[in-house]
Amino acid sequence: MAHTKAARDALEKDPNAETENLFPSLLKFDSCKILAKQNLLSIPILGNAISWGEHITLDRNSRRSQVKAFRKAKDWLVNGTALITFPEGTRTDNGRLESFRGGAFKIASSCGVPIIPVTIVSTQHVMPKVALLPTVGGRFLSEDSSREELNGPPVTVILHPKIMPHGKNEEQIAREAFEAIASALPVSQKPHPDTPALQKRN
Repeated sequence: MAHTKAARDALEKDPNAETENLFPSLLKFDSCKILAKQNLLSIPILGNAISWGEHITLDRNSRRSQVKAFRKAKDWLVNGTALITFPEGTRTDNGRLESFRGGAFKIASSCGVPIIPVTIVSTQHVMPKVALLPTVGGRFLSEDSSREELNGPPVTVILHPKIMPHGKNEEQIAREAFEAIASALPVSQKPHPDTPALQKRN
């Protein structure tokens, strides 16, 4: 990444350079940006990483914030930068797939860019909704944790074929992504049969 190279070059020129001044450069991803909830900015370290990386944040209760985030996301996509989104908008209580929010699919439809659905399996065991730190079996890990505890349940990431948005509306794209992600989940994480792909607008 260009920013990583710039930080390395700066250190080579001045080995005594202040390290904290280089972190923002190291965290600016050139190839992708994350769309995140604004309240994540208040979390130590994570919030700094989001800000320094110039990622996109939005306040779901603010229409102005949503419009600003939408425009910024479109700008990144038009310039060839990928956008990583978490369409459920939050971690679920039981690990089951829940309905998606429509923002990411509206952006994809508007920009005409493909979507690559990604299924992530078993993260509810490692990072449950109530936890701020990784856990195993509901217990927080420590330096004294056994090898079995540290291994924990395997987390699997599956990338699906891309979905082309041309000629499809927001709901159709969301349905395709929802079905693709659900197809690779174990029974315990599959959505309930009556779960809609897209959340109803308030």
